[in-house]
This record gives sequence, structure tokens and C-alpha cells, in this order.
Amino acid sequence: MVSNHELVKAFAASGVVPEQTLVKAGAEDDFVVPATADTDIVLGVAGDLDVTDDTCDVVLSGIARVVAGGAISFGAQVTAGAGGKAVAASAGNRIAGIAMESATADGDVISIQIIVGGITA
Repeated sequence: MVSNHELVKAFAASGVVPEQTLVKAGAEDDFVVPATADTDIVLGVAGDLDVTDDTCDVVLSGIARVVAGGAISFGAQVTAGAGGKAVAASAGNRIAGIAMESATADGDVISIQIIVGGITA
């Protein structure tokens, strides 16, 4: 069996951070909020629990499971969409990762290879 090594860091959630969604830096150091726009610089993917004003584990690198906001093809670049869901990226969007499998509909959970740093498509 092949293992996927991840780098995970604990942050504080500022408000509600749904499980398996893309997150960005909050207004204060060490706080995260959902990344909801294709211009957001994504830090990583929230862990497997919904969190409200509590500790939020964030996968910063590696392969993580994320909620899709619509159809995404295997190998496509993804960016942040409404509610922190991953959506297919377009030219000029900041990239959050690469889809490691396809999503067919809003709410599907897929694996992505996280790419951080605000790279644009």
C-alpha cells in the first residue's frame, strides 16, 4: 500500500470552517477562514471535522480530500469557490491544487495535490 505523507498544522478557526474545504489566512495570525474566491491565496485544506471558533487542523502539503463545487476533470487545476469548495480553475485564477480524480457534481469529495503560493493559471 502506498502512503500519502501530509504536512498538517493546527490553526484557530475564525468563525465556521467546514470540513474538507479550502482555507486562507484570517485577519489575525494563526487564524484561518474558508477561501471563497478564485483570487484567494489558499493555505491548505481543512481537516475532517467542521470547526467553529476552535482548533482547525489544516493539510498544508501533500494529497488531501476536498469538497468539489462542481464538475472537475482528473488532472485539472483547481481554485477556491463558494463555501471553500474546490472548483475548476480558469486563466488568471490562483491555483490551490491539481485534481487527482474527477468530480461529477457539487458536493463530491475528491483528492487533490495541494499547490500553495498563489500561482496563477
